[in-house]
Amino acid sequence: MNKGEWSIDWKEKSQAIWRVSERNAHSATTEQASKWLSLLEIGAATVSLATIYLAVYSQGISPLYSEMSVLILLLGVFSLIFAKRVKPWMLHIQLLAGTAMVSYTIYMSQRSDPAVFTVVFFAWIVIYAYSFFSPLQATAHLITVFVGSALAFELGVGITAPLGDWLFVSGTAVVTATFTLRLVAQLAKVSHLDRLTGLPNRRYVEDKVWPIHNDFAIALIDLDDFKRLNDTEGHIAGDDVLQDLAFRWKGELRFSDTLARWGGDEFLLLMPGCSDHQMRAVLERLFDSCFPLSFSAGFTTCLKNETADLKSLILACDKALYQAKARAHSQRREDAIVAVR
Repeated sequence: MNKGEWSIDWKEKSQAIWRVSERNAHSATTEQASKWLSLLEIGAATVSLATIYLAVYSQGISPLYSEMSVLILLLGVFSLIFAKRVKPWMLHIQLLAGTAMVSYTIYMSQRSDPAVFTVVFFAWIVIYAYSFFSPLQATAHLITVFVGSALAFELGVGITAPLGDWLFVSGTAVVTATFTLRLVAQLAKVSHLDRLTGLPNRRYVEDKVWPIHNDFAIALIDLDDFKRLNDTEGHIAGDDVLQDLAFRWKGELRFSDTLARWGGDEFLLLMPGCSDHQMRAVLERLFDSCFPLSFSAGFTTCLKNETADLKSLILACDKALYQAKARAHSQRREDAIVAVR
C-alpha cells in the first residue's frame, strides 16, 4: 500500500478541526473561563471606580459611569460564585455586554478623552476572547469591538476626532489580538508536543484529535524489551532510539494520520478512513522499519456511525497488545500485531 493511494479530504479535516476547537475553546474548561471572566469584570470595575473617584471626579462625571461600574462589579462577583453553573453561551453574552457598556460609556461622555481610557477595557476584552475562545469566535468579538466603538465615536456629538479616535482604538485592538493569538498558539504547541520525539503527546490526542472522525483505525504500540535497552545501553541510547523511530515511522504515514507518544516507550497511532486490513499493513511496515528492535501492537477500527469513547478503545487495544506481547518474542510480525475481537 503506497502513501499516495489515499487522498486527504481537506474539507472534512478542516470541519473536524473547527468542531474540536469549538468544543475545547483552547483546552480551557467553561468553569476556568468563567472564573477568569469574573476576575476581568471585577478588575475592570475596580479600575473604573478608582479612576472616577480618584482622578476625574472633579470634572463632573455623570453618576451613570459609577452605576455601570458597580453593575459590572456585581456581575463579576455573581459569576465567580456560580462559575460551576455557567454555560459557554453565557460567557459570550457577558463579553458582548461588556463591549456594549464600554461603547455606551464613550457615547455618553460626549468627549474625546474617554477614548484614551476605554481602549484599555477593549484590549482586556480582546485578550480574554483570544485566550479562551476559538480563533473564529474571538474574531467575532473583535468585530463587535470595531462596530461598538465606531458607533460610539460617530454618534458622540462632542467627540472632536471620531475617525482618529476609532482608528486608535481599532489599531490597539488588532495589535492586542495578534500578539495574544500568537502567544496562545505557542503555548498550545508546547503543551501538545513531546519534547523528546517531537511527536504529539497524549494531551494533544485527547484535546485536539479525538474525536474528529467517525471512521478510523486506532492502534497502541509498545516496544519490546525497551527497559533492558535502557539498563544495558543507558537512557541516552534509549532516547536516541525513540527519536529515530519517531522520524522513521512518520515517513511511513499520511499527513492526516496521527502518531503520538502515549508514554514511555508506548505510541498511539490513529488513522482516519482506514480499514482493518489497511491498519495491519501499516503496522507491518512500521514493524519492519523497527529492526533490530521489535514491538507489540493491538488495534481496532471504528466504522461510520459507530460510537465509541477513547478510553474504551484504548483499553481494548491494550488487552490485544498484551496478547501480542505474550508471543512477540518470536520476532514474527504476524504474531506481534493483534486485532481487537
